[in-house]
Parts: sequence; C-alpha cells; structure tokens
Amino acid sequence: MHEKVREKAIVIEGEKAKPSLPKIVTLYFSRADNPSKQIEIKTSIFEIFENVLRKAAKQLNLSGEISVTGGGFPIDWRNKSVGDIIKEYSTVSFELASVDMLG
Repeated sequence: MHEKVREKAIVIEGEKAKPSLPKIVTLYFSRADNPSKQIEIKTSIFEIFENVLRKAAKQLNLSGEISVTGGGFPIDWRNKSVGDIIKEYSTVSFELASVDMLG
C-alpha cells in the first residue's frame, strides 16, 4: 500500500503545474483616445466577457461597435468567458475604442 502512494506522488510531481485563476478578478479598462480615463470592474472568471465589455463601454461613455486591445494586441472576445480571455492573452488591462473613434 505504501508503495502505491509513493508511486502516485511521483507521477503528480512530474506533471506540469498549471496556474489557476481566482474566481473573482479585477479587470481594468481605459479609453484608447484617453488612457487616463480608466475604470475597474470586479467580476467572476465565469462571466461572459461581452457582458463585462458592455458595462465598461457604458461607464467610459463609448457607444456602437467596440474594438478591444490588450497589451497592444486585438482581443477576440466573442463567445469567451473572462477566464478564457485572461488565460489566452495574459492580461487584465484592456483599451477600448468605438468604431466612430477609429473613423
């Protein structure tokens, strides 16, 4: 019996550790045309990112279609949870722009 426990411990030690996210995270959003205008939103990692994005856009007085970047890269946020976005793009800070701003 003792040998089986030891064998299992060796297998677990050999696996790569995957970092886990807390269930509640704080996301930071700013306007692309005015980065000093920033808001924070606390949300669950299970929330649909689009819902959080709408709330952020409203608080930043942006309307219409919204473009999102994180770390200088465009974010493909459709049909993804907050946790999916954080894991995929390794960021909690996002810049928002309305299509009207972009011209």
